[in-house]
Amino acid sequence: MKFQHVCIAAIMSMAVTAGVQAQVKIGANPTTITSNAVLDVQGSSGQHTVMFQDGQVGIGTTTPATNSTGLGVKLNVNTAASNNQAIKLSIGDVGKFFMVPQLGFVGAYNLIVNEGDAGIIFPNAGGASIGQGAATSRGFVIAPHSVNENGASGLKITERGYVGIGINSPKFQLEVNEGIGFGGFGGVSPLVNTSNKGAIYWNAVQPGIGEVELVNYCGTGSGGFRFFNLPIGGTPSLSYDIAYIDLAGAYHVLSDARVKTNVQGVTSGLSKVMALHPVTYDVHTSKLLTDGKVTFNADDKTVPSVGFIAQELYKVLPEAVHKPKDDTKEFYHVNYDGLIPVLTKAIQEQQAEIAALKAQVAEVAELKLAMSEMRQELIKVGVRKVKVTGSKVAKR
Repeated sequence: MKFQHVCIAAIMSMAVTAGVQAQVKIGANPTTITSNAVLDVQGSSGQHTVMFQDGQVGIGTTTPATNSTGLGVKLNVNTAASNNQAIKLSIGDVGKFFMVPQLGFVGAYNLIVNEGDAGIIFPNAGGASIGQGAATSRGFVIAPHSVNENGASGLKITERGYVGIGINSPKFQLEVNEGIGFGGFGGVSPLVNTSNKGAIYWNAVQPGIGEVELVNYCGTGSGGFRFFNLPIGGTPSLSYDIAYIDLAGAYHVLSDARVKTNVQGVTSGLSKVMALHPVTYDVHTSKLLTDGKVTFNADDKTVPSVGFIAQELYKVLPEAVHKPKDDTKEFYHVNYDGLIPVLTKAIQEQQAEIAALKAQVAEVAELKLAMSEMRQELIKVGVRKVKVTGSKVAKR
């Protein structure tokens, strides 16, 4: 027992300065202690674990407060830049969560979850549970250290699972403050000059207009935009192509004979066109439909337009109108492209009538010509008769 006390005394020293603090040194060099440390544990390799009076703790460093971020530090873990110097959180003796330097991205710490999902769990606060009325702005932020949790910069994941990029309080599953780039490695900043990429912007090309801007940096390709409608489990391919917009802005829809059945010719085009009621009108841009009644909001604007009234058009050409199942909750819509075949048929019928009229006019013209020729012949005959009669009278 006496020998054990001697060994402890050999490796541990305590210095008490009146009115200041007690200092404890454990390990190598027991008579030398880090300045201002209340506890200093030094290993045989020279590394220190220290605790300061104000609660700062350094593992692998004697200066836990030293950093380049300008942030206050309570715990500073300094490991060597190698994979065997990880910070480990365990359940039992099984490592579940690691912070490892020089793995993946060199020169930075990388987080590794050994089993399961990494998660940030929010406890109930103020009586609100997750997904049950809790504030959508509370969440996890990845941002520059100069921007706090409430800043409008960086990436925010709220407790409801909403993600905001440059948005502090996202109101959608994903909300982005600037352009979204896709199609290549690396991000896309607003209005960049690039190639072989796509991007979606809002109010960037024409600030103040409020337009959604879909941009295609076609690069060396032919360019354009293509739309697909996939079944459950389908993979995007030209088999599911429904429309595209070409480089000149022309809109093309699927119209292959191989995807059409029950094909029938359009009839009575002209009579349908004659039954149409084209009108001019002002269309309201901000409205609310409640129990079948429409009210216009305070920010409502009107746009002068020309077209048809959907309810009227439905009586003449229902194929060109989307009639809602419940018009107290949904508006009527018109497919103006659906009028083209009817207009085409009307023109064909009208041209047929014009051709028939032309044939009749030609016949009348021929009859008039024949009658004119006959008249001329009759006049000639009459003149000869007059001459013959006159000569007989003269002889008498």
